[in-house]
Amino acid sequence: RVEMFVARVTGSVVSTQKVKSMTGHKLLLVEPLRVDPATKGRLVGTGRSFVVVDTVGAGQDETVLIVQGSSARLT
Repeated sequence: RVEMFVARVTGSVVSTQKVKSMTGHKLLLVEPLRVDPATKGRLVGTGRSFVVVDTVGAGQDETVLIVQGSSARLT
């Protein structure tokens, strides 16, 4: 099952050691977004953070689509 959600890039993560297949991939810190229940017209942060693998070159404060689940490695 593949799950997708929208998130905002809040920073990057540095790893001193990586699995060889991860060499050259950036690690980003993202905060998932949800529809603001008060206005229903904008997205707000959830207060949680995730570390994700960047495959497209996203930058700080950009909004990104996160794919997770067993098939995410194919995207």
